[in-house]
Amino acid sequence: HVLKGYSFPGMDEIFTETSVKTAEWITLGMVENAIRAVGAGGMAELLSLGPCDMPVARMRQMIWLTALFHIDHYLVAVAQLNAKGNSTRGSFYGPCNLVQPDFPLHALLAEDAKRAVALAHKENLYQVVVHFPQQLAARKAVNHRTLNVYDAFCELRHLLVELVAHQITWILVDEDTPADHAAPSILINENGYVFNGSDYSLDALLSELSQSVRREAVVTDAAGQACRHVFVRSYTDGTVAVVDLNQDEQERLYHLRIGQSVWPFLLNGSGIRVFEEAACDQADWQIIYDQANLLRCNFAMETKEYRFTCKDNLSACRILIRQHDAVPIIELDGSPVVADQPCTLLPQGFAELYRQTAMRQFGPGEHTIRLINDCDEYPYLPGVFLAGNMKLVNPDELSDKMPEFCYGSMMQHGLAQYVGKITLTCTIKVPTAPNSVLCLNPLAHHVAIYLDDVLIGDKSWAPYEWSMPAHYHGKNVVLKVVLASSFGPMFGNLEAFDRITMNYVQRQIPGKYSTLGLIDKPYFRIGG
Repeated sequence: HVLKGYSFPGMDEIFTETSVKTAEWITLGMVENAIRAVGAGGMAELLSLGPCDMPVARMRQMIWLTALFHIDHYLVAVAQLNAKGNSTRGSFYGPCNLVQPDFPLHALLAEDAKRAVALAHKENLYQVVVHFPQQLAARKAVNHRTLNVYDAFCELRHLLVELVAHQITWILVDEDTPADHAAPSILINENGYVFNGSDYSLDALLSELSQSVRREAVVTDAAGQACRHVFVRSYTDGTVAVVDLNQDEQERLYHLRIGQSVWPFLLNGSGIRVFEEAACDQADWQIIYDQANLLRCNFAMETKEYRFTCKDNLSACRILIRQHDAVPIIELDGSPVVADQPCTLLPQGFAELYRQTAMRQFGPGEHTIRLINDCDEYPYLPGVFLAGNMKLVNPDELSDKMPEFCYGSMMQHGLAQYVGKITLTCTIKVPTAPNSVLCLNPLAHHVAIYLDDVLIGDKSWAPYEWSMPAHYHGKNVVLKVVLASSFGPMFGNLEAFDRITMNYVQRQIPGKYSTLGLIDKPYFRIGG
């Protein structure tokens, strides 16, 4: 409450303790709570308590650790004019001035701190809300007047240490703060810890949290075990920050796991790694189709007719007629239809069984295709298709030209029965940062990407991510994304067919996996 009374909250003399067990998690959580309430940023006095031989890497680690708690001003103390005061000082000494031989190089630390500030201004995610046990600590202090402040808050300190070690992100709030519907609360009383209305020991609580809390990002070792000596923060914009809390300079191999994505990376003790998502600076997509659009003609059983409507003039269409197992004889608007050309508009294995008409136009309005003879219709071998440069506005309504690109499944925007590939191209700028990875959220059975017509890679399952070769960094390039559909959509809606059953086969019809497109814009993930 006191900190929130300041227009610019801050904390004096934060110890440079950066291990999981010794870091001032309570102090950092209290400052973060005040910064959230006031909304003007905050300050931390760092490094003044020494030790005086602290490496710059440890100084940097401390700055970043405070930045992860929304602190955006770092008072690096103390810059004494001279060492006279050391005659009365015995417990610590941490000068930040020219007595340090490397002090002129601290400008590098200042530049790096600007990156930390940018992170401090992001909104972080959290899995649990921890309520500050003010009343419990006060009762302890009254009952045990010799009790020091650290012991008065020992339950809170032990909890925060274990939450960090288990990579469960948390925020510390006032004891009387109402419940946060975005995350469950943890309270502390004489009986231990209260979670979801039940009392827990610390071990039981951690076991429960491991089962019930979904972690946005997890850092593991090479064997897939979650690491206990890192501090992990996830942010609403997709950024993930990792601070190594090991007390050595050893380089370790870690894996950042976000959903199905796995990011191997190396990090030294006291090191920091920030993985960010950057918007893909791109021009509008241009779309190319490698096949004509299809529409299956479903004849009514009573009239043997299929009716469809053209919203405008269809300029380039053909009719495809099956040539196997009874050939449909049809009329279009009362005129005989002759399919006398080899079929080129169906996939291999089907094209050989069909013939197609010459290119023709369909005027606006309703049209009728009538089946003259008795001819069976099979679920997976249609008798007649329409094929051409057209868009399926509704199941039996067409308009001229193939659909323009839009995000989401294009099967729902005019390509309900399309079978083939679409090629999307645009100009993008690849970030200059190293470790840039292009990420897509496609709806397709197969995805391939090219930069300036050079294949970068192709995939058929998530994660759809491609590392950017170094020679593309910082350059404008042409991105080409090739998306392939399945062939299931060409059969249309098979629910209308009678169930053809076998004793040992359950009926399976296509449709669930028929999709094609991009969910949203591509983006870059940057690990640096």
